[in-house]
Amino acid sequence: MTQTKPTLPPSMPANLHPIVVARLGPSTWNEAATLDRRALQIESNLYEAGEARGHRVECGRLVIKGEAITFGVYEANHRTSERLTRKDEGYRKDIVQWRQVWSPSGRLILVIRVRDWGGERRWSERPGKLLESQVDRFTLRLERLVEEKAANEARCDAYQREVEIAQRHTARRVFKEQERRRRPAVVRALAAQWEEAARLRAFLDTLESRNSPLPSAMSQWLGAARDDLQALDPLSPAGLSALQFHVDAVAPGPEDDAPRHPDEHYWFDEGAMNELADEMFAHVRLPTKAKMGSR
Repeated sequence: MTQTKPTLPPSMPANLHPIVVARLGPSTWNEAATLDRRALQIESNLYEAGEARGHRVECGRLVIKGEAITFGVYEANHRTSERLTRKDEGYRKDIVQWRQVWSPSGRLILVIRVRDWGGERRWSERPGKLLESQVDRFTLRLERLVEEKAANEARCDAYQREVEIAQRHTARRVFKEQERRRRPAVVRALAAQWEEAARLRAFLDTLESRNSPLPSAMSQWLGAARDDLQALDPLSPAGLSALQFHVDAVAPGPEDDAPRHPDEHYWFDEGAMNELADEMFAHVRLPTKAKMGSR
C-alpha cells in the first residue's frame, strides 16, 4: 500500500519515500554530507522500485513473497597496506612487516541479508556505474534470491522426506534382523506360555469338577479366570492373531534388497536405527520371556 507523504521541509527532495522522510528531520538532511544524502536517496529508490513490483516495504526491508530482505546503503572502506617503521608499535628490524589501513573510499555499497541464505551480499559502485543507476537491477536480483532460496528449501524438504523414507526402510530391515536372532528365544517363550496356560486350564477344569453343581458366584469366577487365560495362551485366537501379525512383519520384503542410502552408516553410528526400530515395531515384537500365571 502506497504511504501518504508527509509535508517536506523545503531543503528535502520531493521524491523521497515516506519511510525515509518519517525518520529524518530537516536538520538531519541539511547537515548530511553529500554521500549520506545519496545513500538516503538510493534507499528511497529501492522502496519505490519494490512497491512498483508489488512488494511490501518496511524500514530497511523489502518483503518479497513473504521473505523479508534487509538492506542498507553505506560508505565502503578503502584498504591499503603500509609498511611498519621504527616509530610503530611492534616493529622488528629483522623482518618486513605490513599492516592494513582502512579509510573512507567515497564510494557507496549496498548490503543485503536474506535470513538463512548465504549471509551478506554486497554490491559496490564503480566509476561510471553508480548505485542509483542499478536500483531496478538490484530489485530483480533480490527477487531471484528469494526464488533461489525457495527452490533450495524445496530441495532440502524433498531430500529430508527421502531420508525419512530410507530410514524407515532401514529400520524395518534392522527389526527383521533382530527378530531373526531372537526367534529361538521367542519360540521357547511361546512354548512355556502354552504349557503354563494348559496347566492353569487343567486346574480350572479340576476345580469346576469338584464343585458341581457350581454356585453362581463360583461359575462367574471360573468364567473370568478362563478369560484371563486367553491373554496368556499363544494358541488362543488373540494369541494366534498376534503371532500372525508378527510373522507378517518379519516376512521378506522388497526393502530387504533395496539399495542402501549413502548416509546409512552415519545413522548406525549415531544409534538412530535401533531407536527407530523400537519406536516403529515395539507393538509387533513378541516377548522372549514367558508371561507366567500366578503360582
